[in-house]
Amino acid sequence: MKKYILFVLLISLLFFVPLYGQEKTSVAVLDFTTGSNVSPGLKSVLALQLSHDLVNSGKFRVLDRKNIDAILKEQGFSLQDCATDECIIQVGKLLNTQRMVTGNVSMMDLKEFGKLYAVTAMISNVGTHIIEAIGSTQCFCREDELIGVMEKIADDLTGRNGAKNKYSLIEGTLLFAGRPIPGVINQEIVVNLSEESSNEISVPPAEYDGKTSRYRIKNIKPARYRIDIGFDTRVENPLNAYRTCNGFKVFDLSQNTSNQDIDFICPIHLTKPIDNRIKTNINPHAHECSNTLDLKNPVVISWDPIGKPEDNVYYKVNITQQKCPTNSGKYIYQGTTQKTQLTFNLPPSTQNEYYSFSLKAFTLSGKEIGQLSVETAQGILSFKIK
Repeated sequence: MKKYILFVLLISLLFFVPLYGQEKTSVAVLDFTTGSNVSPGLKSVLALQLSHDLVNSGKFRVLDRKNIDAILKEQGFSLQDCATDECIIQVGKLLNTQRMVTGNVSMMDLKEFGKLYAVTAMISNVGTHIIEAIGSTQCFCREDELIGVMEKIADDLTGRNGAKNKYSLIEGTLLFAGRPIPGVINQEIVVNLSEESSNEISVPPAEYDGKTSRYRIKNIKPARYRIDIGFDTRVENPLNAYRTCNGFKVFDLSQNTSNQDIDFICPIHLTKPIDNRIKTNINPHAHECSNTLDLKNPVVISWDPIGKPEDNVYYKVNITQQKCPTNSGKYIYQGTTQKTQLTFNLPPSTQNEYYSFSLKAFTLSGKEIGQLSVETAQGILSFKIK
């Protein structure tokens, strides 16, 4: 009987000793990358806090930062220009670690809503080159409050929050009038990704090849999304509504690669009665009768053609007479034309009246490719007739 009990104990030890003595996965956490409007000091602060939270998870053996720096210095390797996945994996091999953790923090100043910080981190398998998990979160907060969100990031990376950690790839072609958009090589594209169920907005990093007009966004959780992409049509100008081409699409993302070509609508360059590429002091919103553009008959409105001759572009033109302060009104003119200049004789405006002019461009197939934009108002020019 004693021999039997001893045998059972030995068998039990064979099964349980490895469990208690199991070696933790080694991981190196690199400094975070930051946007230009985020304090550089956050790079190491957030990395240190994430290291602390990963240690507390009990799943990882985290390499000390001093040891990381010493090993890389000995190998003559610098992290300064190490931004690609291949480079990160190379660093992991130099450090002889099983996993690598990298992260990024960016900020969007939403003015009246405050500053929105987005923090993302991912853990990569050095041996297989596969991204195994991604953690992300957003907060309207101060920079010094970002340390508090790192525990949530660690939970994502370790699976403690129940995340599926299965991610997909979104890619596609940026199109204008059904053709890839040429020449957008040195201009940064801006991507907003909105999850339909939660209305959560993220600004994921996007890869873009200006030669093929192809974009790619990696490591996105399956869900239903609206994607908005924009790029500045004039490099010397800041990115804003009346100088920007924009496109959007709503789609369901599964756990596979999803091809989403985006059709763009670009601004129409108005040349008369004003140049809408030049900032003015007029009221662009057409919400009030004061501070609008004053014109005299005959009113000449002209614009540069958009698209190519083979697109057979036509323009939809509307002129409405509006009343203040209700903004109620009636159509004075509605029509389509392939011309790029129109002349009107309009009744003089009373003190509580103004006109609004809208212009959109379409291909013969009915695809919208252009819209008049003035300052921050999409599609409207407001004016009075003296």
